[in-house]
Amino acid sequence: MEKEEIERKNDNNQEDDAKEENKSEINNAKEEKVPKKENKGTKETHTNEKTKISKHTKFLLKAFIAILLFICFLVTCTIAATIGFVVEVIREVPSIEFSEINTLLNQHSVIYDAKGEALETIQTIEFRDIIEFDRIPPQVQNAFIAIEDERFETHRGIDFKRIVGAFLINIKERSPAQGASTITQQLIKNLYLSEEVDRENLMNDIRRKIKEAYLAIQVEKYMTKDEILHTYLNTINLGQGAYGVQEAAKTYFDKEVEELTIGESAILAGITKNPSRNAPYFLRLEENIEEEEENLIGYLHLIGNRYGVLYNPNAVVRQKIVLQKMQELGYITKDEYNLALQEDIKAKLKPREKENMEITSFLSDLAKDEVIAILMKEGFSKKEAERKLYTGGLRIYTTIDTAMQKRIEDVYENFGEILAGNIEKRTTPILTEWRSYNGSNGNLDRNNNLVDNRGKILYYKQDNLLTEENALIMDKSEYVINNDGLELKSNKFNIYSSYIGIKNYYKIDDKKNLVFHQVGNLSISKNDYRLNEDKTIIISNNFLEENSNFYEINAKEDLLISPKYFTFDDKGVVQPQSAMVILEHSTGKIKAMVGGRDVTGRRILNRATVGYRQPGSSMKPLAVYLPALDNGYTAASVIDDIPHYDIGGRLWPRNWYNGYRGLTSLRKIAVDSINVATVKLLKEIGIETSMEYLGRMGIINEKDPSLDSFISKEENPNVNDENLAALGLGGLTRGVSPLAMTAAYGAIANDGVYIKPTTIEKILDPQGSVIYQYHPEKSFVVEAEIAHIMTDILQDAVTYGTGNRASLYTGNQKIPVAGKTGTTNARADAWFAGYTPYYSAALWIGNDIPQLNLTEGSRIASIFWREVMLQIHEDLEAKAFEMSENLVKRAIDIDTGKLPTSLTKTDPRGNRARIEIFAPGTVPTEHGNTRVELRIDKTTNKLAGPYCPEEYVVSKTFIKTNPPYDPSKNAGILPHDFSYRAPLTKCSTHQENTGLPSIQEEKIEEFIDADIGR
Repeated sequence: MEKEEIERKNDNNQEDDAKEENKSEINNAKEEKVPKKENKGTKETHTNEKTKISKHTKFLLKAFIAILLFICFLVTCTIAATIGFVVEVIREVPSIEFSEINTLLNQHSVIYDAKGEALETIQTIEFRDIIEFDRIPPQVQNAFIAIEDERFETHRGIDFKRIVGAFLINIKERSPAQGASTITQQLIKNLYLSEEVDRENLMNDIRRKIKEAYLAIQVEKYMTKDEILHTYLNTINLGQGAYGVQEAAKTYFDKEVEELTIGESAILAGITKNPSRNAPYFLRLEENIEEEEENLIGYLHLIGNRYGVLYNPNAVVRQKIVLQKMQELGYITKDEYNLALQEDIKAKLKPREKENMEITSFLSDLAKDEVIAILMKEGFSKKEAERKLYTGGLRIYTTIDTAMQKRIEDVYENFGEILAGNIEKRTTPILTEWRSYNGSNGNLDRNNNLVDNRGKILYYKQDNLLTEENALIMDKSEYVINNDGLELKSNKFNIYSSYIGIKNYYKIDDKKNLVFHQVGNLSISKNDYRLNEDKTIIISNNFLEENSNFYEINAKEDLLISPKYFTFDDKGVVQPQSAMVILEHSTGKIKAMVGGRDVTGRRILNRATVGYRQPGSSMKPLAVYLPALDNGYTAASVIDDIPHYDIGGRLWPRNWYNGYRGLTSLRKIAVDSINVATVKLLKEIGIETSMEYLGRMGIINEKDPSLDSFISKEENPNVNDENLAALGLGGLTRGVSPLAMTAAYGAIANDGVYIKPTTIEKILDPQGSVIYQYHPEKSFVVEAEIAHIMTDILQDAVTYGTGNRASLYTGNQKIPVAGKTGTTNARADAWFAGYTPYYSAALWIGNDIPQLNLTEGSRIASIFWREVMLQIHEDLEAKAFEMSENLVKRAIDIDTGKLPTSLTKTDPRGNRARIEIFAPGTVPTEHGNTRVELRIDKTTNKLAGPYCPEEYVVSKTFIKTNPPYDPSKNAGILPHDFSYRAPLTKCSTHQENTGLPSIQEEKIEEFIDADIGR
């Protein structure tokens, strides 16, 4: 029974195993390719293995299901989190009136003066020329669509197909090599989200992309495709300060957008991906251009600097990609594609001088810049701030006093008459050096062309360059006509790799102003001429046949090139130039400004704000005298004006007068602008101390050096302003602006408190809500007492010193003036910077070309400063400078800086005691011990010896110095006060043949040893 039961169970097990085996075979049919054979001897083993496999399969199935569920959970969570993240980002989207985007370029802001009168309606941003959509030709529209958004006409703001394609390309390249933004998205980014671009932060970039996509979809609901494309093509950044296709066409090719070829259109479209890399040319400062630079195509002036224009070959590489895409999409044919590739872009580039499109005052231009800076501080991005200024309908209330501005401009109208007197009989220009060049000095060659100190022509005399009909003159020696065409070889041309420039000229106008005129390039394609190695220009016969009016030959056999083939500025820029700023120093409000003479018409340079020139001695109070007064020195401190030497052992610097004055008080050093003593004082206080105070007064911007004109060692280790010449004598490398000088002097006038100057009172939005209200931005410079002492010294500089011509009224009374003159080497610049109890002002006069010197220095600046300030103060009441009650008056000895002694009155020059003012804690408490009374042999002016006859011996008062001045160590140079210094030698003329020296002689020698010889 037992055996049967076991067999029965085995049979049952075998049956179950068979069923399980069939089931397993069915489930694994695809995997089992070879059927398994039964083997009696291993049947039980197979059965056990099948059981294990069955259990393992169930486990894997359950694990798979669990993992699948977990993945589904994670995906669900990720989707939910992504949706939440997207919603959160969308909530950050700026509020935008989508229906008004197409009118963004038409909503004007208004600038008002200090009395609330409308001063200017702002029309458009500079270097942007808004045009109607129908002026933009198809080839331009298609070029941008082809490279930036080929499905622009069909998508609804975002292009999903492009997004996927870009994603796959970027995965393949393992970098963001392909963008996916549509034109609509780019428009949103350019107008609203440009400040959010952050390639270094992936999450921030993703957030911006989400915002772009959301806003792009919304924009497409409110604007037509033409409206979107129109706004985009008028606002896109195309490099070199050009926004929009019209301005870019002028910037690169000097033509209207309608005149662009297919190749030129593709060049512009290729810029958008990276304007700094793909622009057809780059700018580089002239001094950084290497000789034989193969990509140099010319030069242009921009904001007072001369830049080399360098062709960018990468632009043509990008152009080819655009053209290929245009052909691929059917916008151009194969023939048009090949023709476009043949265009010589380098030859067609014509760099154009940038012009400010506004014709309003310099102050209005400054106010616009300040509004942008203010709005950025208020939280707006730069792009938003610009948009609000130029298209946001703002109401901008300024500090500008229109009546004062008008008075200043009226004075400037008579600039020449005020400074040069009767000009009717003059044959030379006013105020400008005008003499023949002799190899080192002078500025006129034998043909009266203006030359530099090397004899190189800067400006041609007009008659030497152009005829009365403005044709370009080539005399017989400058041209040859032969079978090859027309050969031109002349210094009147500036030869560049891709075009021919023409040199500029000057003339003298009816007011005897020297006037500089800019001349453009010769309008001829590079294909129509070639250059020999000696830079002879050979113009082809084909060009001459097709342009028969290119030249004519007159009776003198001069070849005259028609003015139709070049441009020139007929108006010109008068010289010398000048700039001035009027500041209400108690509030920091700029009231009036002149950025240049003859300000009507278009201009690009405001000399009052960015016309950096060397300030000369007007820098001394800021960099030397004021810091010294705040660091232990007083107005009575004495500096010895004696020979000083540079590191090479050469006498340096030199004073404006001959020789050296000797012992001089700080007050007198400032009043008379003594160079040597100023440099010695600067050495004593230290360069770092000087720079610290310049930082307090806004001349140096320590937080952002790019915002100042001072050059530190950190910025340029080799050429910088951290030296005695720059700080002690005002020889700053780049110079400083009249605005910066005005504000710095204003800090002294304002009791030692600097206020950052402003033109903006308040800004309102179109609804009248206040966006910004002015509050003075103040910073401490020195205590009021120190500022008042500096004012008293500078008042003396006007009453008795070098600035006497700046005094408004007789004796510098009624409304006193405090200030300082400044003249640079060879009279390249003339300054007067100063203030009254009401206003601070700095005025500069000079030629735009520093190599061209003035006939006079700071005298003319002082005179003109007075004329302007008289007009401003005409209706103001008499008012004196405030002086702190804490100031202490004391009598001092001006040669010692100490309290006077009985010998102070017996100085041969008279009583040397004066009343001086001191800040608390700086009043001298000791009597000077350097005055001595000595017996002198008046026949030899030496110390009397024991054998000098009594009738020759007199008692005199002297000053002894330690160390004593030794003329033998200074090439025999004697300071002016040398005869008042204690003599070092004893008379040897009178001798006793026998006997020993008397007791008197021994006492004299003891005195010399004790008090002088050490």
